Amino acid sequence: MDALTLYHTSPEPITHIRSDGLFGDSLCFAVRPYVMTAAARPQVYRIDLPGDQIVEASTFFYRDDCDKLAGIVAQVVEMVGCDEDAAEDLLSGRRALVDMAEDFNPEQDFEIQRLQAEAAKVLGYRAVKTTDEQGSLYLVSMSGHEADLIDVTNGEADE
Repeated sequence: MDALTLYHTSPEPITHIRSDGLFGDSLCFAVRPYVMTAAARPQVYRIDLPGDQIVEASTFFYRDDCDKLAGIVAQVVEMVGCDEDAAEDLLSGRRALVDMAEDFNPEQDFEIQRLQAEAAKVLGYRAVKTTDEQGSLYLVSMSGHEADLIDVTNGEADE
């Protein structure tokens, strides 16, 4: 698979990737620049990511090595209070938490996305393609890859 050009927006310049963020060391990317921040002028970053570094969440449990995800599935079971099949559906994006939980907690939705990124790493990938309310979403592990971020804040994203 060829490289994908993906975009991330931030309310401030990114100089260092922390592992204690909402999605661990992963940042959210999309195929077009998007704005999900209240910053008057957000920073826009581009990354060119080889396609073979991306796994689709929808394929997690159709792989021969899906047993590697048992610990992550167990975390979802405990967090949501569901069975393993439902946890796999949540991790793969086949079902949404809002449709399953009587007491829907949006923070748990973010945690499931973080766990999707963690599952990608467990399976040997740097990124996971999933979906959210905005459409396709790529969570990309960025720890040690700060130099991969190309600042296109001043319009280079449209070239």
